Amino acid sequence: MRVGMRSALCGFVAVLAAQLTLAALPAKAEPRFSPQRLQLAQQYYYSPFFSPYQQPEPQVRRFRRPPVAAPAPQPLCEAPMVYSHGLKKCICVAEGHGLVDDKCVQLAQACDETKRWSPAEQKCVCRAGHVPQGDQCIHPQLHAGIDRKPGEEPLLTSDMALIQRCMIEAGYLKGEPAATPTSAFWTAFWFFKKDYNVAASTKGALELKTQLRLFDLCPETQRELGTYVASARPADPVTGEGSTPAQPRLFAAAEAQCLPPDLMELVTGAYGARPQLKACHDNCLPVPRELGPKEIASYEANRVVEWCKSCLQINSHLPLDDILLIERETNVSLCSRPPTQLPRWSQPGAAGRAAFTRVRELYRPFSNGLGHEKDFAVVIGNKSYRGGIEVNGSAHNNAGAFYALLTEHLGIKAENVIDLRDASLDDFRRVFGDGGAGELAAALKRRGAERLFIYFAGHGATLPDQSERFLLPVDTLPHRAAQTGYPLSTLYDRVAALGMKSSLVLLEAEFGRDISDIVYPPNLPAMRTSVLPRSPSPGLTVMAAASGDQRTIDDPRYGIGLFTRYLIEGLAGRADLAPIGNADNAVDAVELYAYTAHMVRLAARKSFGLLQQPVTQNGGNPQLSRKQAQGN
Repeated sequence: MRVGMRSALCGFVAVLAAQLTLAALPAKAEPRFSPQRLQLAQQYYYSPFFSPYQQPEPQVRRFRRPPVAAPAPQPLCEAPMVYSHGLKKCICVAEGHGLVDDKCVQLAQACDETKRWSPAEQKCVCRAGHVPQGDQCIHPQLHAGIDRKPGEEPLLTSDMALIQRCMIEAGYLKGEPAATPTSAFWTAFWFFKKDYNVAASTKGALELKTQLRLFDLCPETQRELGTYVASARPADPVTGEGSTPAQPRLFAAAEAQCLPPDLMELVTGAYGARPQLKACHDNCLPVPRELGPKEIASYEANRVVEWCKSCLQINSHLPLDDILLIERETNVSLCSRPPTQLPRWSQPGAAGRAAFTRVRELYRPFSNGLGHEKDFAVVIGNKSYRGGIEVNGSAHNNAGAFYALLTEHLGIKAENVIDLRDASLDDFRRVFGDGGAGELAAALKRRGAERLFIYFAGHGATLPDQSERFLLPVDTLPHRAAQTGYPLSTLYDRVAALGMKSSLVLLEAEFGRDISDIVYPPNLPAMRTSVLPRSPSPGLTVMAAASGDQRTIDDPRYGIGLFTRYLIEGLAGRADLAPIGNADNAVDAVELYAYTAHMVRLAARKSFGLLQQPVTQNGGNPQLSRKQAQGN
């Protein structure tokens, strides 16, 4: 009997141990608060003396989250205002907008045509060339010719012949004024309004806003509207004549008060010490987005890139003028942080593309060229490539803008310009020669020219061994530049053999081993060979838009390359101004390169967060352009 009890007891202990072991194992399939566990717990805690229909409240309950209050409705803000969760109200933070009379408006549109918004004064102030008169701003040259009827808006003039003369002076219309405006006039007038964003009006040319913008482009025709009037003091009570304000003196832009060390050395070597000119020390670049720490350190250590450590980074493009204005007003340094791949602004035919005719803004402040009547030029713009080579979106705009500078401002006759668009290899050989003298050499000999300008905008290429570079005609075959491209060395030899007093070759092109529309920041040149001639030739100056295989950058405001944009401004006379230039009313090779290279570097770095470094070679620092003395 004891044996039986002992066996039963051992069996009970074994079963109990097995149950305890199973209970200790983690349950995989059953959740922590499963219905089975909840039911067992309720049966354990319920008293067996209560009726199942009158059970007390169970002591184990399901976990329930407290109810969440519905969020307060967000007030609707009228665009462009947005709701601020921190301030609990609608605020005006859209780019380029500000509060004017408790309304969020574009600051550029908050003022009328004669005024501009001043961030420093936080109000509308008179535009350049206008003077305050009460609450309005008037143009001192134009107001004397106002035709005004009682109750009507002031109008500068209703003389259509005068308006046509202004269009001719501004370069939009050719020929002589007609008694009645022709279709050619209205076509040119449409292009003018589109270039300068003058709103459509049923009044057409007889609308004040349109006329104010138009007559700013034609200073000679302005004088026919009226004479200068007193802007500093009232008219003389005896003679009735007012004081004539002196023409404003032009100076280089504020950003040209310093130069990078290499350009500083170039200028002081050519003209001696320049007390007003200082060396620029801020040459850093913002770190591109999505660039890892190892890549950042590698760029800085191996490629001599200085990353900006203390600048206010912005993630969108701003024009250089706006960036410099903000920096001066706020005393902070701004830098544009680019993405790791930056698509260039070169989509052909894209909506909103700026017209190159706006480049007149760049050279209108300067007096016209002098002594360029016998000069000769070749202008080539290659955009529409065949055979699968990518379109060069800004080539035609670049060539058209430079052609406008030569013919409208410098005074080179149109018949002295070989103007080519989408030039083929046969065109290159015909103009520059193919084993003998070409059309260019014959024309120069026939006309007795002293200066020669050669401008090319389009694609370039480099052989894999970097032994030769080529200008690409539009019929170039892909990967066959050696057979279907035009060698740069041949171009340089042919131009040097012409024996001109001054020859200027300008290349708005890039010479990478591949043609792409993507810029990879910081846009450092990987090639070490130069696009310049192997040795200098007397009188020959060559300037290229970028170093090595750097990508070139376009200026969104004008739809042309940064290099061409500042080249036009420099040749028009800006490069001759102090403190970079020597102010002798002539632009030479050193002045032009120092100004253009500095401004291209600055705009690329500040507006895009990229590098672009133009390069040059000149033989003897020849004079490139002259301008009349008045107005400077």
